[in-house]
Amino acid sequence: MTYFITLKTFHAQVVKQDQLKELMNNPNARVAVGKKGKALTKKLMAKQKVAQADEESPAPKVEASTDSLNDLILAAKAKKAVAKAQQDAQDSKSELLLSGYQAP
Repeated sequence: MTYFITLKTFHAQVVKQDQLKELMNNPNARVAVGKKGKALTKKLMAKQKVAQADEESPAPKVEASTDSLNDLILAAKAKKAVAKAQQDAQDSKSELLLSGYQAP
């Protein structure tokens, strides 16, 4: 009997996890309403604008004829910074969406 209850609880948790993954991957999902929803939307839009500003000013293109090692290093660092900013934006979205979640 205990095995059945444990299995049923585990299955319910797996289903919830799948639903949360789908929610996190859906850019049009709305999870908050009212004042909290507006605040979340403002924060997300601000972070997206920052990410778009970073994308609009990419690293300087390095021509094939350039032999300068410093230019190559700067280009690599800029590429890493853009990738990190995108990852931070993704993490902050998931953190905001899950901050109000409570298990039943």
